[in-house]
Amino acid sequence: SFLSGSYLCSMGAFSMTSSALPINTIVGRYTSIATGIYRLGGNHPTNRFTTSMLTYSHSVSAFEDYLQEKDQSFKTAGVDIPNYAPMVIGNDVWIGQDVKFVATGISVGNGAVIGAGSLVTKDVPSYAIVGGVPAKVIRYRFSPEIIAALEELQWWNYAYPDFQGIDGGTSIDEFVEKVGSQVKQGQIEPFQPKALNLESFKEV
Repeated sequence: SFLSGSYLCSMGAFSMTSSALPINTIVGRYTSIATGIYRLGGNHPTNRFTTSMLTYSHSVSAFEDYLQEKDQSFKTAGVDIPNYAPMVIGNDVWIGQDVKFVATGISVGNGAVIGAGSLVTKDVPSYAIVGGVPAKVIRYRFSPEIIAALEELQWWNYAYPDFQGIDGGTSIDEFVEKVGSQVKQGQIEPFQPKALNLESFKEV
């Protein structure tokens, strides 16, 4: 579900966003994204005589107009800062309201939770609960053993109504045991919905 914005990014089944995400964002399955999520503007180099864009970009018309008016030139140099690299958000992630991401590309691991109002400046480990400015790991949702079992199981590859004997209140230990058994015995098959793209909407 895309509940905000005027374009789509890559998003897996059973996920939803209430924010307009950058178009090169990649979101897994079963992920919930609240309102007010956005990516900060690009970083500037800090090891040059100035942090101004004039050292690396010709896109600022005021600088270009000045050079033209003075009939002068200034050689720019590229930067290796990965500004506007994709945001990659895993499966079963919950991102609270008003979270900000830096522009250099962030990966959020499966099962992670990002507290409301956080500033995410580095990758978030799977199943970590992070929060703050900058965001830091507060704790993990489950024990290392359960996290490893969930990562191996990759339950998000399946449609939740297919899980037998599982309901909203099932404990995590029982979930891992039952769903793991069903997967191992071939009682459930991976969910493979029809992928939607621009051509899909032209057909409507």
